[in-house]
Amino acid sequence: MEKVIIWYGVYDGGDGSPYIKWFLTKQEVEDGYEEDIEKGWGGFTESGVGSVETFVGSHIYNKALKNKKIII
Repeated sequence: MEKVIIWYGVYDGGDGSPYIKWFLTKQEVEDGYEEDIEKGWGGFTESGVGSVETFVGSHIYNKALKNKKIII
């Protein structure tokens, strides 16, 4: 099993509650925060960015893969 670092950001759930969104890179997390900052929520005032070590194919990895931005 191949180990991989997955990044997460804590985002606004719409009603003020937080939720975690998983990403393959830190840059993708920061890009998502820019969108939330424009909406006026938290963002970098209290860092909700972090990382975990997991394996390729894990539940968390697959969620991060779905959030990967496609660059054309």
